[in-house]
Amino acid sequence: MREQIQRNVQDLDELALRSPIRGMWIAPEIERIRGRYLRRGEPVGLAADLGSLRIRAVAGQTVASRLIRDAPPVTEIRVNGRPDMYMSGTIEKIIPAGQEQLPSAALGYAAGGSTQTDLGDPSGKRAAEPFFEIRVVPSPGRKTPVLPGQTVVLRLETSPKTLMEQGWRALLQVFQRRFRT
Repeated sequence: MREQIQRNVQDLDELALRSPIRGMWIAPEIERIRGRYLRRGEPVGLAADLGSLRIRAVAGQTVASRLIRDAPPVTEIRVNGRPDMYMSGTIEKIIPAGQEQLPSAALGYAAGGSTQTDLGDPSGKRAAEPFFEIRVVPSPGRKTPVLPGQTVVLRLETSPKTLMEQGWRALLQVFQRRFRT
């Protein structure tokens, strides 16, 4: 009888869901899976290491040079749609080369992002214009959790410019767009 109970416990132990890595389990589509038969090895979520979380944002070429030149290292992060949830983060890197492939389709227009995408690209990851990528590390010990896949808004402040400087810059950008110099 005791051996039968041990075998039953082992059988139940084999039914437990396990991840090969440590971290917090996140399953945004769990409601679609509830009550459904799952095959062995079928993914039901992901395990994310929240300690190594990075926020990837994009900036157009019109503002990238200002960000590279005079953006402070600390930035404000707000959860999209939840202005009461905010925290700070540190700019890890601004990649200064113009890129065309978005890190995620969520940054494009089709998924609610702010970057115009190429309509001919079925993946929705090819940007219509080159952009710069900004990587931000959320501050440790934050009270508001930022989870993988969550959309956030970054606020980067630069030094103030006079109206004359802003007008001159806008004029130069018009020429750049028009003549692609």
